[in-house]
Amino acid sequence: MKWRLTVSAVAILLMVNLLIPEVAIASAPAVPTQASPANGATDLPPQVTVRWTLSISGETYRVQISKNSTFTSLVTDAQVQDATGWTVFGLSKGTTYYWRVNASANGQTSPWSPVWSFTVTNKAIPAVPVLVSPANGATGLPDDPTLVWNAVEGADSYDIQLGTKPTFSSWQRTKWSYVGTSIRVFADLEDYSHTFYWRVRAKNAAGVSAWSAPWQFTCATFGCD
Repeated sequence: MKWRLTVSAVAILLMVNLLIPEVAIASAPAVPTQASPANGATDLPPQVTVRWTLSISGETYRVQISKNSTFTSLVTDAQVQDATGWTVFGLSKGTTYYWRVNASANGQTSPWSPVWSFTVTNKAIPAVPVLVSPANGATGLPDDPTLVWNAVEGADSYDIQLGTKPTFSSWQRTKWSYVGTSIRVFADLEDYSHTFYWRVRAKNAAGVSAWSAPWQFTCATFGCD
């Protein structure tokens, strides 16, 4: 009888030992899946947000960003919960960075994700655009004037604002990330103003220039519509 009890006890212990690692493996967090920026992305701004997919609610993520692929020159070593991204500021121009992320839950931590890289642009913030036409203070313009400015070296696109005040604090329209150095406008306004103000700024991956000083023009008819 004793021999049978001993054998049964040993069998139960063996079964428990076999089951424990299976439970631990089943409850370990999955390796996070990186989303953006794309691996090897280039020409990024000095402010970058790295993103990954949320696996299970309640997980804590550790994200590392480094100047080398061995992560011995860390820029970021942060932990966030229930988040899918981390933003790092003030990155150096023309520099390649490496990042990875892991997940922790139930006292266990996943392996690190694959090492991804991105490179910050070496461009400078573009200069302020120079407005060309209509001439500042021009009057008697048609209902659909074309605004023209000089191209800025290194600019990828431009933002253009049109308004009824030089402060652009009331009615105004903005065209964002416009590619080109001229744009035809239709200023159909509720207050039927004659006079309009416009300004332009340049932008690229490094940042955005200051706005140009506003220029003024007056349409021949109310509202330029």
